[in-house]
Amino acid sequence: MPPKIELGTALPVGFVTHFALSTLYGVIAAAIVSLVPALRRSAMTLIVATTIFGTLLWIINFFILPDVIGRPWFKEAPMVAQFIYHAFFYGTPLGIYLARRMGLART
Repeated sequence: MPPKIELGTALPVGFVTHFALSTLYGVIAAAIVSLVPALRRSAMTLIVATTIFGTLLWIINFFILPDVIGRPWFKEAPMVAQFIYHAFFYGTPLGIYLARRMGLART
């Protein structure tokens, strides 16, 4: 069970942590895209790749890291919702953003 943390502390710490990790993961995804020319063939290729990247983040964050960092209650989160959030509300928009920044035509 998670430790008792005041809401006034949990909200800003959670927001800053998620923002920082999202930024870090986005930079990592952009670096991977810059190193793998096949991912830049089309906007659709890039969007599919970043959606898969989001799925991999979900797997790492909910099936590997909780035990490593001593937070087993992370596994109590609704997994289907977390999969959707990571894959389609993080990975897909990241791909759309990168595709637009790279000037890839919509295909």
